[in-house]
Amino acid sequence: MKIYFAGYTSLPAIIEFVPTVLGSYLAFKGNPQKLLDQIIKLKIQDFFLDSGAFSAFTQGEKIDIDEYIQFCHVVKDKVKVMANLDVISDFDTTYKNWLHMKSKGINALPVIHFGAPEKYFDLYLKEHKVPYLALGGLVPYARQKERLKEWLDHCFFMIKDHFPMKIHLFGVISAWALRRYPAYSCDGTSWLQGGKFGSTIEFNKLNIRRKAYNDFYLHAKDYKYRDIVNARAYMLLQSEITKLWKSRGIDWKD
Repeated sequence: MKIYFAGYTSLPAIIEFVPTVLGSYLAFKGNPQKLLDQIIKLKIQDFFLDSGAFSAFTQGEKIDIDEYIQFCHVVKDKVKVMANLDVISDFDTTYKNWLHMKSKGINALPVIHFGAPEKYFDLYLKEHKVPYLALGGLVPYARQKERLKEWLDHCFFMIKDHFPMKIHLFGVISAWALRRYPAYSCDGTSWLQGGKFGSTIEFNKLNIRRKAYNDFYLHAKDYKYRDIVNARAYMLLQSEITKLWKSRGIDWKD
């Protein structure tokens, strides 16, 4: 499985050992060449383009779908995955956006949001038979483990008869979730805790533990190093989760 490291632009040095990164369209909006130049400069091999819908929703910003489509056409040869322009809590418009992008020649990753009716699973899985599907709108429930677990249990129950297929979890890289669900990929910014909170993350027995530091000087001086330590811990988690699911009969080849 793959962990895509979101927020990587704050620390380009991690690209030296992190092969999978996620960036938001909002960071490059109107300037696809900026993204292409960055991919080439940093030698990024596996770039996941997020539409930025969640950030746009929280910031009150609108994204024009045709501008996004045009952007995708320019960068598609250098981008591994391009997410659909989803609309938070609007399941029907999200689906229509995916159809529109598809009609314009963009094979966007479809997204089903938290709480979506079962008919959308049927549309993507039975009617369109998509090989790769994202589950989104999960971030607001990241700290409500039981509620998130209930929804993901439902999602993977709906999906199970369509395996092997790839599932992406937007904003979820919790070890418990990756142990419980056979996700092909996920993304998150938890590795950035070193810079945000002056803490490091340790990997231990298929789990991630946070170690807090209270010394402000150490926080200010070593936060970049701590982010790198944290990214390495998540790389170890990625490796061990891949082995775990392989032992359970699910072996992603790429």
